[in-house]
Amino acid sequence: MANPSEMPGAITVAPLTLAAYQDGAVVSRILLKRGGGTVTLFAFDEGQSLSEHTAPFDAVAHVLETRRPAGKQMPEKLAREEARIERAVTVAESRFRGGPFLVGGRFTLADLILGVALQYVDFRCPNEWRAKCPKLAAWHEPIAARRSFQDTLPPGFTALAA
Repeated sequence: MANPSEMPGAITVAPLTLAAYQDGAVVSRILLKRGGGTVTLFAFDEGQSLSEHTAPFDAVAHVLETRRPAGKQMPEKLAREEARIERAVTVAESRFRGGPFLVGGRFTLADLILGVALQYVDFRCPNEWRAKCPKLAAWHEPIAARRSFQDTLPPGFTALAA
């Protein structure tokens, strides 16, 4: 059951509406709070940061830099994120042997995770990964065409084709 301080489960939300940018401030919203940790969404104005601290669980930071107002985007962060994506898809391409599935002869958690990750790249920070990774692109096309993938696309998003 959800805590009163967290958002309710099983609803579709636009992350940018949950913690709006404010001049000179850090805005946060708890999305999930459990004994093992919390998931908190942050919106940082330029020059703002979290102070160094410790927590009894792992911390995960995710920046949607391209969703910041244009005047507040930081080109160096965008370049760093693009380089991370490039490295990840290049490694996946180099290790993929080809075929309809990543591991074995059936759809597995590996296919789900990489398939969703690549759709997320298409949705949040489109780039030319398909042209650079033809084996991965050929694998991803039928994976992304699966009904489960199509039914869970964000509203208004059309999956990109190879």
